[in-house]
Amino acid sequence: MPTVNWEDVPDSVLLPHDIYDAVIKSTELKFSKGGDGKVQKLMAVVAFEVTAPERFEGWVRTNYYVLGTDDDPEAVEEATSKDSGGFRGLKRLAKCANTPLDPELEVTLEALPGAQVSLMVTQEKDNQGRMQNRITTVYPVGEQLPGSLSTGSAPAAPARAAQRTAPPRPSTPPSRPSAPAARRAPVEEGTDENPQPAPRQQSFRRM
Repeated sequence: MPTVNWEDVPDSVLLPHDIYDAVIKSTELKFSKGGDGKVQKLMAVVAFEVTAPERFEGWVRTNYYVLGTDDDPEAVEEATSKDSGGFRGLKRLAKCANTPLDPELEVTLEALPGAQVSLMVTQEKDNQGRMQNRITTVYPVGEQLPGSLSTGSAPAAPARAAQRTAPPRPSTPPSRPSAPAARRAPVEEGTDENPQPAPRQQSFRRM
């Protein structure tokens, strides 16, 4: 029978610290794990499927946008949406993905799958000392070059820089100048450590 050195067996297979192009695979509302005095909080779970670099195509990584707070676990108060980092992260994700922001949270989430973005993925230890991937930044697709950190390639020219370039002057001036395109900013995301689904309450069905 074989013998195994379990210390050499990784807890999981990790993406290297790098830039990746990805498509938003799915979105879902869940509650974080409770117990040990922790409050179950509403969160949006967003899965990203890597599309480039090619050797990592199909790999899936998940980000957890914690929306609720200890005082407002279901995130129903207006003050919570203003102060929650999870809501800010979702807003910036939607802007990078070029999808609409709707007053109804579920409608906003339903518009995200299929949209493309670029991700900064790092490696870090969780509370139990296990290495894990973490999505730290989201960019509009085309703003960063996939694999540029590992290859040393220069980043792609930001899309917003192209928007600032003045177009050739027409022979006949237009009657109305076109409005400048809105600039997009990189997104820094937060994650919830080892969240687990639980039954939803009230307006949201807990898993």
